[in-house]
Amino acid sequence: MSEAKVLGDQRGCQRRQADGGMVTAETAILLPALALLLAGMLWVIAGVMGELRCLDAARETARVTARGDSAEAAQQLARRLAPAGAAVRISRSGGEVTAEVSAYQPVFGGWVGRLGRLPLHASATVTDEATTGPTTPVSDTSGAAR
Repeated sequence: MSEAKVLGDQRGCQRRQADGGMVTAETAILLPALALLLAGMLWVIAGVMGELRCLDAARETARVTARGDSAEAAQQLARRLAPAGAAVRISRSGGEVTAEVSAYQPVFGGWVGRLGRLPLHASATVTDEATTGPTTPVSDTSGAAR
């Protein structure tokens, strides 16, 4: 074997050994970035889920109240559907019932949950069935044959 070929093989081996730590450095930079990305995605998902729970609670509370159920029953329903510690406000005006649900949801559990809480709010308005009575059809004035 020629001496130039042996030296060339040794140089290639030395070059590969020098690049061996490159993957470790890239991984050390990439893993925290991926962890932050995952934490951000979990934060967004927690917010969307909490907001949907508030919206469901507001919608059902307004519907139950408009139907004529007691305010206490509506409050219990809202507390069951909304995130823990939610505030519920029910109001009637102008033949409509409005239910508003507000809550603060911790983003993560444990000690990390103390770092930030998401403010959540939803409201729903429905026609008050107790004040409107039965609906009457609107007369047809188009003159079309039935």
